[in-house]
Amino acid sequence: MTPTRVCSSAIDILPRSLITTGCGKFSVGVADRMKLQRYILIDNLELRVMYDDVKSHYKRECREAKKNDFMLFNITKEKARAQR
Repeated sequence: MTPTRVCSSAIDILPRSLITTGCGKFSVGVADRMKLQRYILIDNLELRVMYDDVKSHYKRECREAKKNDFMLFNITKEKARAQR
């Protein structure tokens, strides 16, 4: 790859927030993307009862799960076992 092609590829890969606002505000964008990812994961749960349980637990009891994949996974696993 030529240097210009590498630079253009890197610009395409890097998030716009990093390019336009700098590294200091990049972490804010990451947190927002993580929250959005959690909402997408919760909204795609198949069983409606499980969806309601996980969403209420996520919003009211364990707010740290908004930024932590492992906590959300453990909550989902716990609710699935409780339904069996």
